[in-house]
Amino acid sequence: MAPWPSVSARLDTFRRDLSTVANDVLGRPRTSFEWRVPLARHLAMGLPRRALLTPRTVRIERVIRETEEAVTLHLVDPEGSPFVFLPGQFLTLLVELEGETLRRAYSICSGLDEPTGGVAVTVKRVPNGRVSSLLVTQARPGDLLGVLGPSGNFTVSPDAARRRDLVLIGGGSGITPLFSMAQSVLAREPASTVRLLFANRSWDEIIFRAALESLEETYSGRFTVRHVLESAPEGWQGGLGRLDVEGCTAELEGLAGAIDETLEPPEFFVCGPEGLMAVVRDALRALRVPASRIHEERFASPGQLTSPASSSSPGQSAGSTTASAPQPLTLGGRGQGRTVVASAGQTLLEAGLGAGVAMPFSCAVGGCGACKVRLVLGSVEMEEPNCLSSEERARGFVLACASRATSAVTVEVP
Repeated sequence: MAPWPSVSARLDTFRRDLSTVANDVLGRPRTSFEWRVPLARHLAMGLPRRALLTPRTVRIERVIRETEEAVTLHLVDPEGSPFVFLPGQFLTLLVELEGETLRRAYSICSGLDEPTGGVAVTVKRVPNGRVSSLLVTQARPGDLLGVLGPSGNFTVSPDAARRRDLVLIGGGSGITPLFSMAQSVLAREPASTVRLLFANRSWDEIIFRAALESLEETYSGRFTVRHVLESAPEGWQGGLGRLDVEGCTAELEGLAGAIDETLEPPEFFVCGPEGLMAVVRDALRALRVPASRIHEERFASPGQLTSPASSSSPGQSAGSTTASAPQPLTLGGRGQGRTVVASAGQTLLEAGLGAGVAMPFSCAVGGCGACKVRLVLGSVEMEEPNCLSSEERARGFVLACASRATSAVTVEVP
């Protein structure tokens, strides 16, 4: 077994990765450290050394109950260092639970002008969600967490000179990155407007309900919220029913009624469960919105699906359908061509880093695309959902952090 890399080697690797994914990783990383304060209720966070990732320690400053199933965690750096991020990015929380390190990505919901210099993330409990259930029920002020990031390309960069028209479309907990965008753009772009279409099952399940009302009052005339509920209270004046393509198209046309012609063409940011995303795509297509003005991020639990991705090269066999046995992995590109062994169940990223191969990465949960590699030969199974576009899939790209070899595999590392 190869020796663990030295601290300096790990730092060099991390600096290289920062350079590679500079647009994704904007937070200030820490040097290697050992956890000194055990966190009660199973929240002692940290990645295994082999992952070559350096988490940042944060402290929970406040816990806000948003709904029965969702809480917002306000996080600060114990040393007082500010967070640097773009609205729409996410943090990866590292949770040690029952002897296993679990990684979960949660979008930053706070704006850029958080008074404490910290950030906030909102966690909604999902069915059978080990991490979300733990955080929603047991996270307390003073708890220490380990985080990676910020990461992600689903972002806006506020610019006071812009005259933007942002249309945000969210469902359920998909509001979290959109809320960060709304707060930041409204505060930093005085000539821009933001319109939000927000779908939920019921009134009681609306995350940030009071905060959205307050934001609408503060930025009256520049911020508009349209709620759509599947089940509404008596006297409800908003949208009613589960959004389908026809209903979504009508809602978007209603929002468009107040367009200011002096603004830039509308940009659409969409975040929510896959069902909503499909509906919104069809509605925007019906409204002839150019694809270049549509930005998406999906929200779902990890491991909901796996889908095999295999090489399209002629004569190549897909091999096994599950990653249940060790497989040879050849890593090409960057002037290198090295073959390592990916253990059963090990991701391509874990196998490469474990063998000392320089590979780019950031969030390590399939959300940012920094670890994208091109599958040249062989087959993998890849966790869904993830951030690859249909065009990237067609070109043979897979995410090293979410892919496991089901046959002998050759990939090209950028």
